[in-house]
Amino acid sequence: EDLHVYVSVAGDILPAYSHPRPLNANVKAFERLLPKLKRVGREVHWTIAKKNIGYLIVTGWSDQNTPKAVDLALEKIKDTTGLVFDVRLNGGGDELLAQVAGRFHPKQYT
Repeated sequence: EDLHVYVSVAGDILPAYSHPRPLNANVKAFERLLPKLKRVGREVHWTIAKKNIGYLIVTGWSDQNTPKAVDLALEKIKDTTGLVFDVRLNGGGDELLAQVAGRFHPKQYT
């Protein structure tokens, strides 16, 4: 019953264990509280919120371009005084998550 286990055969992902999970965030609240939210790629959104705080939302890790989109968004908010990295609308992680998370660690790992 591990949600991180899946089976791939010839490029097709076979159904595995899953259970209903409620969203941990309110999409309508994002739209209301962050009206200038911009999108980069399919899964990355960013804005500069009040008090010059960078706000980065990643909604998934299924697009191979997500790490590059995160880099582009981080470049746009590099001069902010803080960062909120919101992954609450994201269903989980894989190698793409590791690539992005590594950008916030001073030591490189392989």
